[in-house]
Amino acid sequence: MPVIDLEKVRVDRLAAELAPLLAASGVARGHVDEIDSAERWRRAARAAARSIGSRVRTGKSGEWVWAVIEDWQPGPGADRNAARLFSALIGRPASE
Repeated sequence: MPVIDLEKVRVDRLAAELAPLLAASGVARGHVDEIDSAERWRRAARAAARSIGSRVRTGKSGEWVWAVIEDWQPGPGADRNAARLFSALIGRPASE
């Protein structure tokens, strides 16, 4: 009987959820109260980035875990939205 690595299954499922977010916006985040494990979330974000052929940075700031695609190319008008989201991730308001 084959041994099933439940942690890998959990990481793979979460990576499948994170990959579309990372591909669409270049960032993903999760509140530590809403995830099982910050380290699992970060592993999943790295796996998700690999699955879409991107490099990613992950981290934890306060009560948030986050992932940012290093080489993500925003669509037209996305720079301001990305700046706002990034500011929210690090807990500082973005200037208008």
